[in-house]
Amino acid sequence: MKWHQNYVVLGKKDTKEQRDGEIIFYDQTLSNPLLTVSLANIGISSFEILKSEAHSETIKKAKIGLYVESMDITDGFGLE
Repeated sequence: MKWHQNYVVLGKKDTKEQRDGEIIFYDQTLSNPLLTVSLANIGISSFEILKSEAHSETIKKAKIGLYVESMDITDGFGLE
């Protein structure tokens, strides 16, 4: 991925490399969105691989800090 290489590996913090995204919360049937959080201009501010036990079979974990320049929240009921 060119974006990953430039933004994360090489550390090129150009605003052209920021991304948009959404977090959608669904009802218990997973078919009706209850709430959508639209995120604009997401960037990575930090990256850390968390410590793990040597020779452990657990999955390695990472902590990634993000920043978001703006967000909008929309409910699934048409309320403002």
